[in-house]
Amino acid sequence: MFSYDFGIFPFDKRYDYLEQLLGSLGSVFRITKLQQCELAKHLILPIPFSKTNLEPKSFCHSLNSNQTVWGGLLPDYVTDFCHHHGIYCYDFMENDSVAIYNSIATAEGAICEAIKRSDKNLHNTNCLIVGYGRCGKTLAHKLYGLDANVSICSTKDSHISEAYTFGYHVEKTSFLPHIVQNYDYIFNTAPKILFTKEVIANLSNQCIYIELASMPYGIDFNEAKAQNKKAFLCSGLPGIYSPESCAQILFQYIKEAM
Repeated sequence: MFSYDFGIFPFDKRYDYLEQLLGSLGSVFRITKLQQCELAKHLILPIPFSKTNLEPKSFCHSLNSNQTVWGGLLPDYVTDFCHHHGIYCYDFMENDSVAIYNSIATAEGAICEAIKRSDKNLHNTNCLIVGYGRCGKTLAHKLYGLDANVSICSTKDSHISEAYTFGYHVEKTSFLPHIVQNYDYIFNTAPKILFTKEVIANLSNQCIYIELASMPYGIDFNEAKAQNKKAFLCSGLPGIYSPESCAQILFQYIKEAM
């Protein structure tokens, strides 16, 4: 019925490695336009889905019930459509193991970006991590191992108390306008704008702000630029710094779930 077993949307180097690995399970081709979606039984989408540049409704109406969709941070429209039409749909980032391994690649990449963009060692610098989910926890652990002074900022009391038990300094988001000037590096993992015009004004001009969250991000980048602050959008780090390792994780998940 299908011309290929796997259709993969080329995105970053992760997908180059994944294409090679999937070849051990069947035939693979690269999807470059919507009309090609019908050619493969398994459709491998980028993380996040938005990187396909496809409109979710158009993508869904190109599917049939014999296909399986694999992707990351899939829109609700896609997951709901698949559920109601009997189409198997797997979100990589909903799987704990994949998400945890992905957080390792993100944390290592974030540290690389921070080192690359500053003239300082991380050792003994003051680092603030906003958000204490999977990515925030992994990043905190790795920065702590580099002898940075790590602080955690979160809206959740449970995250604050957990971070405290691990020996990190803790801050509440309501205090951000009053504390940001104390930090050399800020890593944001929370997809909510907490760094408003007022907060940005209090950032040190030497502070390196690393954005790791998805849209709408944690900072108003236009305002940061207007105020001459060093804010950097660092998305897709796993695909930049550890594509082979990340591809192996995705491949293992696909193989086991099939």
